[in-house]
Amino acid sequence: MTVDSMLIEYGELRSEIRGCMQLQCTLLTLFVTAIGIVFALLFKTDGNDITDGMTIQSVGLCLIPGISAFCGVLWLDQVFRQIRIDSYIYELEERVNRILKTQSTVLDHEYYPALYWEHCVNQQNTNVSDSGILSRLKLHLNYINPNLIYYYIGLMVFALVPVISWILVYQQVGLTFGVWSILGALFFVCYVIFATIDVVAIIKSRNYDKNNE
Repeated sequence: MTVDSMLIEYGELRSEIRGCMQLQCTLLTLFVTAIGIVFALLFKTDGNDITDGMTIQSVGLCLIPGISAFCGVLWLDQVFRQIRIDSYIYELEERVNRILKTQSTVLDHEYYPALYWEHCVNQQNTNVSDSGILSRLKLHLNYINPNLIYYYIGLMVFALVPVISWILVYQQVGLTFGVWSILGALFFVCYVIFATIDVVAIIKSRNYDKNNE
């Protein structure tokens, strides 16, 4: 693979990361908007003949948790996709810089890498890894690839929405354990399982990258 082809691939991967982050933001925005509208229509207090007890149970106990689980899995998949792209971009930077360094006539102590984006992020991570809780928190707030703020917000939103929906339903129609409750609980459990798998995969990927730097 030539340097030119690696640079083309590098640019395409950077664009793909930006696309993933935009898709994450769009998915989260659409989800919150849709769920907000459903909540407003389903649990409004000024009288609603359409939303009888069965409708409230089917939507609040099953449909909303199902949508939350589906969107949550898609969102987490985008996070893991970014992590994998990040790792490959780091390797590309290593290859390109190694080739260009061998072709350069500049002295080693004066040579500056041509591609340094992922290396810079990893260097920031290394510098604060042993600097205490406040420094690690600062890293999390500044680390934009992938943006851990959106990552944490997404985890909380997709996990809390079903719980809030169940609470509102039980306030409206009382405690019930029918088929809608079972299906909603299954959706929630599936989301927790897939979310755990993705989080573990992300942690392992990061640890592997750190050990191979």
